[in-house]
Amino acid sequence: MLLVPILAVISDSSALPGPLGHFAAMLGGRAALGPLLLAFVALVGMRGLLNYTRDRMALRVRRRLIDSLRLRAWHALLHCDWRVLSSMRQSDNASLLITTIDRVGVGIDRAIAGGVVLITLGGLGMAALAISPAMTVAALLGGSAVLFAFRRLRQRART
Repeated sequence: MLLVPILAVISDSSALPGPLGHFAAMLGGRAALGPLLLAFVALVGMRGLLNYTRDRMALRVRRRLIDSLRLRAWHALLHCDWRVLSSMRQSDNASLLITTIDRVGVGIDRAIAGGVVLITLGGLGMAALAISPAMTVAALLGGSAVLFAFRRLRQRART
């Protein structure tokens, strides 16, 4: 979002419509380019730090949940009645402990990634509305038309 005022300051701040044009004009022309670039680099660095922190937290949550599920499964198998355990196939037990619980971890990763995508799309949508509301509405209408046109193909892919 900060690249737009930077580009407006470099070229012509009056060419930028809406509140971003007022913001770029308020910055004071080419003299504000250095602080704007510094702010941009700082924001990119903060974004990288936030992504790193988010990834570490997601890994910690995933590891704790998987370890907890695996320990519960081990506990259930160890304290199971021997008649029930002898009637079970050992490959099913191994599959539970190895594959099935790992699938839960993949699901957690996908859920976190989906949440990040939704937050990012919200931010990009607000930025697009601030830059050009008319183009944003046109892009949303065009995207909706494409989704509607390919609805049968998506239904076949889903099945």
